[in-house]
Amino acid sequence: MLMMGNGKDDDSIYPFMAGEQVLGKYSYFNCWSKMETILILSNIRILTRYRQRTGCCGHRSQYNSIQLDTISMVVENPQSVSSAVILGNLFVLIAGLVAVVAGAILGGIPRTLLLVIGIITTVGTIIGLLYMLLHKVKLLTVKGDFGSVSWVLEKDKSRDVCSKLPELIYQLKGQRY
Repeated sequence: MLMMGNGKDDDSIYPFMAGEQVLGKYSYFNCWSKMETILILSNIRILTRYRQRTGCCGHRSQYNSIQLDTISMVVENPQSVSSAVILGNLFVLIAGLVAVVAGAILGGIPRTLLLVIGIITTVGTIIGLLYMLLHKVKLLTVKGDFGSVSWVLEKDKSRDVCSKLPELIYQLKGQRY
């Protein structure tokens, strides 16, 4: 994907500058918060769109632009799952297992109801926990004159951005002096 000046990407409100080339476009969608982050990396700046889904069809967006030569630090960290989320899921898992055991002990309609609820809760919680623990995402943070901005990206996308940024920043800062 290579676009040059005077055009505009559908995911940005900023027109491309003269000589600007798009080097990569990355997106990450968090289904829990219904937030999509779209990052467009060019040879001059990073354009970002945060698209929050509202309802079934609507959305609202926020855009920003960061000049690469204003970035002084790039940090990539694993995004950790909060212990409160894990404990909450473990609590739900235990409740599901208790429902399965209680359903196995009881007879009649309560038995069937408890078994169904317990099995669905247990399986759903296990799938959710596995997804949280195995889905590898990185928190990419850039710092500079503008403060700091962070994006969540999948591991391979974050690594791709991190591998390109230092050279791009160096080239732009070298042109200034």
